[in-house]
Amino acid sequence: MGPRALKGALWRFAELANIIHAKKIRPFFEHLSTAFCTIATRPEDIVHEKLPDYYELIFRILGRSINDKEIKVSGLKSFHND
Repeated sequence: MGPRALKGALWRFAELANIIHAKKIRPFFEHLSTAFCTIATRPEDIVHEKLPDYYELIFRILGRSINDKEIKVSGLKSFHND
């Protein structure tokens, strides 16, 4: 996927994250944490310029149903898989 398409997809997901059902947030987060780690390793500047904005929008919604320990465990698991 090209950098502009990825940027557009992240923006759309950030805008639609608020309609994810509360019971589905944890499974979404488990898959997204791996995807976020992969996206963060991309070399394109256009992607890195907007990542903090999109992450803030997405985690503002997802963070309501996930505690800090789950985020830490999921993040560590994703980094160890790479």
